[in-house]
Amino acid sequence: MINQIHSDQFSQVIVSSLTDIAEKFQVDLVAEGIEFFEDLNYLTSRYPGILLQGFLISRPRPLEALPGWYQQWLKGVGATMQSTHT
Repeated sequence: MINQIHSDQFSQVIVSSLTDIAEKFQVDLVAEGIEFFEDLNYLTSRYPGILLQGFLISRPRPLEALPGWYQQWLKGVGATMQSTHT
């Protein structure tokens, strides 16, 4: 679970090591439990290939609600994230 990684050096070392391992074994790494923009920004700026999950991104919802949610997300947080990384 990712919590306060933007300011926690121990967590930063763990995630860095895990990304190296995931890359070596060609598997995806999921950062779980993202609840703060600071953590989201830290992860996306340093690990662009990492998969993200957490209440900041979306609360649990039915599968059929996913397409509508995704379109709304792209207009809000997703647009903000893309503008800061281009």
